[in-house]
Amino acid sequence: MTTAVGIGRLSRSASRIVGKAASGFHLLRIDAYSQTKTVPAGRNINSGNFSIGGYSWRVKYYPNAPDVSSANPDYISLYLLLQGYDKPNLQAQYKFSILDHAGNVAYGLPAKTDIFKSGDDDDDSEEQII
Repeated sequence: MTTAVGIGRLSRSASRIVGKAASGFHLLRIDAYSQTKTVPAGRNINSGNFSIGGYSWRVKYYPNAPDVSSANPDYISLYLLLQGYDKPNLQAQYKFSILDHAGNVAYGLPAKTDIFKSGDDDDDSEEQII
């Protein structure tokens, strides 16, 4: 005689995968801001490289505009660039804010999610204009 154990009973199982996002921030301080406004449109100032989530990043700062045709002394342009990443794409969420002297947010843009590829100076696709 053969008996079948569990026939007609449902087997239950559960598992979970949790993808943990890296989190961090970089404070870019612009001393002598009014002096940076003498940089001509189309010229930029780069931050130093910084690491968040195991990736190297930098900020490209245009005090007047990324090109002469869009020059406006009332705006600045900031680009977030991924450095030295050898895979096709990396998705990241970021946010630019301007802080007052006390470190409080004086102006902030909403968080944005973009696909980044390793930054080279010819590809500034990630732009926030403040």
